[in-house]
Amino acid sequence: MKQITGKILIGLTIAVMLYSAMQVLLLTAERVRLFTKAGYAIPTRLFALFDIMLILLFAIPATRRAGFILSACYYSAGLATRMIVHESIAEPMLILVLLFTTMWFTDRKIFIPRKDS
Repeated sequence: MKQITGKILIGLTIAVMLYSAMQVLLLTAERVRLFTKAGYAIPTRLFALFDIMLILLFAIPATRRAGFILSACYYSAGLATRMIVHESIAEPMLILVLLFTTMWFTDRKIFIPRKDS
């Protein structure tokens, strides 16, 4: 049951991260407004490329830990930026909750270090 829950959470997390990356890649009106409000003169698609790199790191089991750590840092910065410009924090918060929940179900060792004998 734990493995099934983990696989579902991995898929859901990747889907939400991909949705976020596509919004940046396509430069939707909402994203352009957020970039402008955050102080970026020209909205850039480099953020979308970084998003896609993080998704790939998280999707591959051998690099999932690195993908988790980098994604947590990236979306935490996004959360802080949205708080500074007084925008909704729902999207980065959802992604962070999914990331941490997924890792809790799939690889708990990242949170609880093993005891050395």
